[in-house]
Amino acid sequence: MTTSRLELRSISMIVLALLLGPIAGLSYLWVVQIVLPGSATADPSRAAAAWLLYIVLGGALCLAVEAVVVAPILIGFQRYRWKWLNGITAAAIGFGLGFAFWFVASVISGQDEAGWVKLAAKSVNPGAVGLIAAIVFRLSAVRRSPDG
Repeated sequence: MTTSRLELRSISMIVLALLLGPIAGLSYLWVVQIVLPGSATADPSRAAAAWLLYIVLGGALCLAVEAVVVAPILIGFQRYRWKWLNGITAAAIGFGLGFAFWFVASVISGQDEAGWVKLAAKSVNPGAVGLIAAIVFRLSAVRRSPDG
């Protein structure tokens, strides 16, 4: 079995990437849910407060997911250099985590009465948060191995 040509950067870059990824993803969600509909354009101070709320609350949730799911994957990758774990699979995992978390949380809270298709459609934007966070992480914390 061949190993990946990718490797993790320094621990400080990994920590920075674990913070920047959710900020980028949650900023996307903020734009889609707050800025684009026009609800915050009349009062920019409310838009800024909403962004801060997204970053603080959503960031805490993202960091919890990173601690429980992403950290073990990174430890495994650092140890075994899995070839299957690359930018595309990481992005798919990120999307899947965001989508699944929102979908399951919506079902648990009883929002599945509107129908599964509508529930899945509402889960796409949280999935995009995971996708963006994974792409930012990949670009920031992973590089090609100099010897690979």
